Amino acid sequence: MSMEPSPRLANSPTLRLIRDAVRLARLVDRLIDHPIRRDMGLSSNDMYVLRSVLLGIDRPSAIAGRVNMAPPSVSRSIDRLVGRGLLERANVPSDGRAVVLRLTPTGSRTIERCLDLTEAGFHEAYPGLDPALVAATGARMSALLEAMEGVTMDER
Repeated sequence: MSMEPSPRLANSPTLRLIRDAVRLARLVDRLIDHPIRRDMGLSSNDMYVLRSVLLGIDRPSAIAGRVNMAPPSVSRSIDRLVGRGLLERANVPSDGRAVVLRLTPTGSRTIERCLDLTEAGFHEAYPGLDPALVAATGARMSALLEAMEGVTMDER
């Protein structure tokens, strides 16, 4: 027995955005995870941590917030990456408890290779996508994320 789609689900821009964002995130995560795991021996979470450090987000708590991962998951990923010589921890002189992360030379080469694999995999999987559409969508998504990340927990 087939049910008619809910008009609310079909007509709500908010619910459509949420649905499509989740679908897109799952597609991209699958697209990224396989080649990164196969060719680099890294999980997508490891790549997200390395990419965050590459972008200058160097504290574990800031990384957890940026990539929306639980702090213990970020810590495990950091431990693996330090163990493989891709990241190094450094103490903050003004705060004896704080730690910042830095890419090692091997870590820098590794994240660049991960980015190459991700971009190549995307273009291979979706060769007909209009680059202007990808650029425009990326810019709008970035603006939306920036606006959403600006909301504090008290405002939610």
